[in-house]
Amino acid sequence: MFLTMGRNLTPIMLALGPLLLLVAFAMFPLQDQIGQNAMDALVDEDRSFMMMLLVVGTFGVTLIFGGLNLLIKDMKKNTDGMNAQLLSYAKVLMIVALVCFFQGFGGYVAAINAFETEIDENEVAYYPTEADRETSARAAWEAGNAGWALLTVAWGIGLIVIGLTAYLMQRPEQPAEYLFTALMPLGTILTILPILNDSEVFGGIFPIALIIHLAIGGLMLSGNLEVPGSKKNE
Repeated sequence: MFLTMGRNLTPIMLALGPLLLLVAFAMFPLQDQIGQNAMDALVDEDRSFMMMLLVVGTFGVTLIFGGLNLLIKDMKKNTDGMNAQLLSYAKVLMIVALVCFFQGFGGYVAAINAFETEIDENEVAYYPTEADRETSARAAWEAGNAGWALLTVAWGIGLIVIGLTAYLMQRPEQPAEYLFTALMPLGTILTILPILNDSEVFGGIFPIALIIHLAIGGLMLSGNLEVPGSKKNE
């Protein structure tokens, strides 16, 4: 329906992506576990269900960052000079964030698949011992955690740049337009999450970040929020 109506994909992706990622994040069984606790949980949890949630989350993340890149492209049409350069910088950061996500995704998938692989010291395609399998899984899991941490840094800095550029391009006049300005403090918090290293803070901020993206996409989709700088071209 959206395509036949000729709508821009930017708000659709910004609205749908956070919904998918919120579902995957809320239902993912391993939230706070690290180290040996994570390995023990991997043994006990339904790994097929976890893999399905990772796939759903991947769709959500690609839609979010795809939508942000399209938003940046739309904003660049309404500006030039320094603002356009800032937006190019933000686009690079979004690409870096997406790469970091796939590092985290790959680490988790490798860890889950490790526990699905049999143990047989006589077969090169199998782990020779249980300890070897757990060591490999733990290394992959920790590599995945490093990817998630770097994701919030690149994502956060990118949001700061988008929010700053939106403010420089057009001062907020309507309440909904302050959502773009809100990307600056949101991005700042996301950037320092690895420094805080607090799972409870992450569990509170991450859903808020997704809801703000969802609100931007939803308001743009309903026609109550325009791309920054659009009013100057009317």
